[in-house]
Amino acid sequence: MPEKLSAAERLALFTHWGEQCAWCTRPLFFSEYEVEHVIPKHLRAKADERARVLRHHGLPEDFDLYGFENLVPSCGPCNRGKGTRPPVLAPAIALLLDRARKRAPLVQASAARYLQRSQLEKAITVVEAVAGQGDLEPVVRQRLEEAAAVITQAVQQTTGSTIVNVHRALAGLYDRDRWREVHALSDEVAFVTDGKGGGAIGTHWSWLCDHCGSNGPWNGDVCQTCHRRSVPDW
Repeated sequence: MPEKLSAAERLALFTHWGEQCAWCTRPLFFSEYEVEHVIPKHLRAKADERARVLRHHGLPEDFDLYGFENLVPSCGPCNRGKGTRPPVLAPAIALLLDRARKRAPLVQASAARYLQRSQLEKAITVVEAVAGQGDLEPVVRQRLEEAAAVITQAVQQTTGSTIVNVHRALAGLYDRDRWREVHALSDEVAFVTDGKGGGAIGTHWSWLCDHCGSNGPWNGDVCQTCHRRSVPDW
């Protein structure tokens, strides 16, 4: 298994261990928890010591130190050896390894399920709801900014498009790929352009076009999606 977990795998591990430190059981926030290796990962480079520890716990020689069978969520102090973590040969380690073994297939299955479209749409809805509150806690704002950077990079690598800004009014656009640049005018209104033309869009129902049902963008009273006027041209 790769040395670094994906975001979906981290979330699955966190969820199936009850969102708490496996050592001291202190409740944790997702943003603060650390991935702990029950049998220390540094033993990967110490063949003799690793073999001795694995034999002690009745584990095979090819036991994956980076697999879910050896991973648990931890708080910072416990992960750095300042908390309640016991010695590697202690009976408590065997018990924790057994718990990790039983949870491993559940964690793997959940990580795969989180990548399904339905789960992604739910996650995006939650993010939009949180972002829409406006006055965010610093740690929440930081997480959103980090997520936005990851999403922007992923979109660019996959489609070649660059997201300049993310705005909730974009949900009403029919041809999202056409409008490459977004400039927020307020929390409710944005200006979009495809490099040749553009217009304003908004989240309020009054922005909806009577003809095509999109929320624009609008250049004056002309919808740039269907190119029809929203009111008679007196």
